[in-house]
Amino acid sequence: MSGIYDCKVINQPFADPMKKISLSVFVLFGCTPLWAQQNVQKPDLIFTRNKTVLEAKIDSVGTESVYYHSFIQAGKGPLKLSLTEVTSVRYADGREQTFDRQPVQSGERINVKKEKRTSSRQDKPKREKPKDTGRRPVVSATIAAEGMRMLGNDNWVKDDEKAAFENGVGATAALDLHLTGRFAVSVSGGYNQWRVSRNYAENGEVKFNAKTSFTEIPLHLGLKLYPFKGLYLMPEGGYHIYTFDYQDGTELSEKIAGGSVAYGGRIGYELRTGVFLMDISAKYNLVNVGDLGNGFSGMGAARYAGVRLGVGFIQRKK
Repeated sequence: MSGIYDCKVINQPFADPMKKISLSVFVLFGCTPLWAQQNVQKPDLIFTRNKTVLEAKIDSVGTESVYYHSFIQAGKGPLKLSLTEVTSVRYADGREQTFDRQPVQSGERINVKKEKRTSSRQDKPKREKPKDTGRRPVVSATIAAEGMRMLGNDNWVKDDEKAAFENGVGATAALDLHLTGRFAVSVSGGYNQWRVSRNYAENGEVKFNAKTSFTEIPLHLGLKLYPFKGLYLMPEGGYHIYTFDYQDGTELSEKIAGGSVAYGGRIGYELRTGVFLMDISAKYNLVNVGDLGNGFSGMGAARYAGVRLGVGFIQRKK
């Protein structure tokens, strides 16, 4: 009986439940860091020239770029970084790879988003501006004063009762379109007048005054040819609207209007300074007046020469 009461506990650890729980907790937390260290994946590292280190999962390294996924944002799509922006990469297993590409100039730095936007621009061919040949069309406009003198026909210049149209004055406006450096089209219009005034006297006493005038509105189209810089030759032709007027205060007064074809030419020189223009030229015109009847019958063609001095401006077409 005494052997029963002297019995000893053989498995001491199981005799104390709290010690068992403490031992289990110690083993669990002691082994967890070792298990985590063996199973957590390390990132690849990308070292950039601006001293930034990117944690990534490198997919591949090409001849121009590094292709990778973000290590932090695993669900983000594939990314790309130019090798000119990368100094080296270090893989998770410890391997390293360096690059000696020169960085791009300021303003051309490539990142992922900019590279996607600029790639489409680079694919498009650049448009080249057309070369300036120096012969773009230009427009010039001038206004001018003219002095003229009748030539040849005695019916116009002789000093009789109605004619004697020797010297005249006028004004013109011209618009030129320069198609090339040596060719231009000119459109012009103006107003010319010859005027004679006479006093008729008897026994030294003036009986009456007579005024005779010849006026015309010339409308011309000409072609300017420039053999040398500034110098031009211009054949021209058009239509003249004219009026003969004789007034002496008697029943002999009359006024005749008409029109006829005219032609002629000019030789001149243009002096250009910036947008300003000076035009000096000499001209010759022939107007087929014909037979007007009455007191002006038999006048024939009017031929006159003149000098023109004009100023204006010139503007290049954009």
